[in-house]
Amino acid sequence: MARSSRLKALTDSVQDRAELPPAPWLIALSGGADSGVLAWLAQLRGGPGRALHVHHGWPISDRMENAARAVADHLALPIEVVSVEPRQGSSPEAAARDARYEALTAALAPDEMLLTGHTLDDQAETVLGNLLRGTGLGGLAGMPRQRDRIHRPLLGIRREELRELAALIALPYRDDPANLDLALRRNFIRLRLLGDIEGSVAPGTSVALARFARLVEDDVAYLAAETARRAGSGLVCPVLNTLPVALARRAIRAGLAAAGADRGLRFQDVEEIRRIAREGGAAAVPAGLTVRRVGQRLEIVNERQPVPGRVAWDWLGTLDWATWRFEGHISDAAPSHFSLSPWAEVFDADEIPTTVQVRPGTESDIIRLRSGTKALKAAFAEAGLDASVAASWPVVAAGADVIWIPGVRRAFVGWVGEGTRRYLCVGAVQEGP
Repeated sequence: MARSSRLKALTDSVQDRAELPPAPWLIALSGGADSGVLAWLAQLRGGPGRALHVHHGWPISDRMENAARAVADHLALPIEVVSVEPRQGSSPEAAARDARYEALTAALAPDEMLLTGHTLDDQAETVLGNLLRGTGLGGLAGMPRQRDRIHRPLLGIRREELRELAALIALPYRDDPANLDLALRRNFIRLRLLGDIEGSVAPGTSVALARFARLVEDDVAYLAAETARRAGSGLVCPVLNTLPVALARRAIRAGLAAAGADRGLRFQDVEEIRRIAREGGAAAVPAGLTVRRVGQRLEIVNERQPVPGRVAWDWLGTLDWATWRFEGHISDAAPSHFSLSPWAEVFDADEIPTTVQVRPGTESDIIRLRSGTKALKAAFAEAGLDASVAASWPVVAAGADVIWIPGVRRAFVGWVGEGTRRYLCVGAVQEGP
């Protein structure tokens, strides 16, 4: 009776604090207690879900796969196992994490949310580890509760509560022996440093660190929104140079993160890029990228990345071209406002070709204006861009006629007037190098 009473009380308490997103779910099932209880809680919510286990190819991986399969079988949960080979990285732990998330996100169905079993204790360890590393505000926010389609519903729940639940429901989980290896920095923080602080100096430190992370998360979200509002799309030097330092640094980090250079980025890298925004020049950053000032913008260059050729587009939906993303839709109603930004345009949908191509600009390209034409080189110069970027900068064209150079200018075609009945709204964002 006592056991069933404790199970009900603990289940109710944990369910109240678990922040599960709407189903369906893909559950990252490691074979340990935390992710196993997460899968059980998801089943209690009644939503459709399935499990995925990532096999890292390590000596213990077979046993953890068997544990994950046993947990899934115990819960009658469909499970798939994916094998990965972690690339060489700054540490085996980081390489395994990267490979694991790549496999998990690649396995997501279009409508699924990915659930991971990270706990309040994991959050506390992350925050303390980041603090010891000398992190910025983003690191003090720890692991986000949600990023894109990745959710961590258990960040408000202690590991000890989940392990007790796992025992009460007879979950056949297994502890990963790698979590006891003190040679790994995170394990040392968990088993020695944080344990000593909790036991001898400040009981409740883990709860306090997790609460601190949640407070900082709100500040980080505000700063990110303010940075996006004031910095806009792309890294424009005059804007960066007039922003408050805190926002300028965030804008630079966001731009580099979009280019894949967020890991390993140091404070001195960001400060060097701020200098380049003021004075010009170039600098190498992580992920094999180079940042250089071109005209009034910072360009993130990956010389190894080939420039795509011509890609057909019907103006509608989303189109990815290299690291650019184009979006368009047609509306029978006029937009509430007409943007003055060269990154967003409104055309008369009945006065432009229905199919165009997104392709690199060429030296022979011209753009037709109200009176006469302008060479692509001159259009880039007027926008503060060096003509050398034209070969990797997309244009939207119908045959030889360039209709729009995103971020630069549009041709004199498809103008909206009193006779317009359908409005084509398009936008472009450069998301990476």
